[in-house]
Amino acid sequence: MLGETELIEAAKIFFKFPKEVILHETEWLVDVVCEIARQGNVDAKEIIKSLIDRNPTKYWDLKHYK
Repeated sequence: MLGETELIEAAKIFFKFPKEVILHETEWLVDVVCEIARQGNVDAKEIIKSLIDRNPTKYWDLKHYK
């Protein structure tokens, strides 16, 4: 099983694709990234910013994590 550091590193790579690429991210992945961001992880907060930029309608409610 991945640790927090490994998961965030993998998520950073996953979410670096251009906005035009539809990623089909899972709710589980987004929830885990939010939980890690809640703990103050800067990389997780950047991923959340990316999610909001990518799809503001779907992820606007995550803005308090960034």
